[in-house]
Amino acid sequence: MKTLKLLMYFAVMAAITFTSCKKDSTDDGGGDNPQPTSKTNIAYVLNYGSYSGANGEISIYDRDSKELTDTAGYTTINGVDFSSKIESATIIGDKMYIMSNNGDKIDIINANTLKQTQNPIAVDITKPRFMVESNGIGYISCWGDVAVWAVMANSYIAKMDLATNAITKINIPGGLEGMAIVNNTLYIAQSARNTIITMDLSNDNIDSIKTPAIPQQFAVGNDGKLYVSLVSKFSTPYHKDSLGVAVINTSNNTIERKIDLPGIGGNGFIHISSDKNTLYVLSNKWNAAFTGTISALSTIDLSNDNISEILNGESFSGFNLEPTTDNIYLTITTSTTENGKLKIYSKTGSEIDSEDVLISPKHILFHQIQ
Repeated sequence: MKTLKLLMYFAVMAAITFTSCKKDSTDDGGGDNPQPTSKTNIAYVLNYGSYSGANGEISIYDRDSKELTDTAGYTTINGVDFSSKIESATIIGDKMYIMSNNGDKIDIINANTLKQTQNPIAVDITKPRFMVESNGIGYISCWGDVAVWAVMANSYIAKMDLATNAITKINIPGGLEGMAIVNNTLYIAQSARNTIITMDLSNDNIDSIKTPAIPQQFAVGNDGKLYVSLVSKFSTPYHKDSLGVAVINTSNNTIERKIDLPGIGGNGFIHISSDKNTLYVLSNKWNAAFTGTISALSTIDLSNDNISEILNGESFSGFNLEPTTDNIYLTITTSTTENGKLKIYSKTGSEIDSEDVLISPKHILFHQIQ
């Protein structure tokens, strides 16, 4: 009898050990509210997919345990593949709004669980790019139907009431791209013109700011300063001397100065540190293969002599800065048919972690599950 009891004891302990060691990437307790992880500090990696092939997907990284808990989180949670390409996404409250390119829709899912519980918004949404929010209104930059890439005459802002999801279109030609809101003014980059559109959110009145090259993405600094990346496009080329970062005084909407960065990447990704004192910029160059660089420049002393290269290496496709630590979360895309990587570095360039993700990772969203 003692032998039987011992055997039963060891069997139970083995089962408990196996269960506790098994990684559960989709559920913190089952039921109708599955969580992507039992932790609360998440980084979502948005894998674009390939334009004519694989669909987009969301990989889940646990920032506390420093491990990728699910490579294909959306599919795991919902039981179906994501039916489009992920251009970008924005988290507002407990909802994630996904700009679904090559699907012409906005998918709305639960930001805590990745569960899709409502139909996508597909009316008046054509080639959505980015989204920002103010006072319960979402502003989505849309390319619209593109006949001539150098003109992009059909682009517009989709103004969405987040309570009803009703869309109002504001036609603005020129290929709308990244956006930022400062002092109740929406700043919109135009990817087919060397112009930033400004829109007064109190009355939707529109004005513009001329830039030395193609504006692409924004970062908001101290005292309302606005930083915008200036790039060259294949369809709208600019000389390398025009490329870099412009600093906009938002009190009078003038360009105060320009920092030269001739190798800045076509996507123009820039992010600012948590204390707003350092701007990080992604550059790419061709040297037998595409290689990437993350450069840092001081927003206190804005001079071309105050730029330092933090990282150099593989073909960088996107990055973001982790809140409070400013750790650099970097995505790497070697081709549009092979899986990419997520690499994490300290703000000074020391490697912390490396994980395999899916095809064409580009954006990282940080989220804290309450």
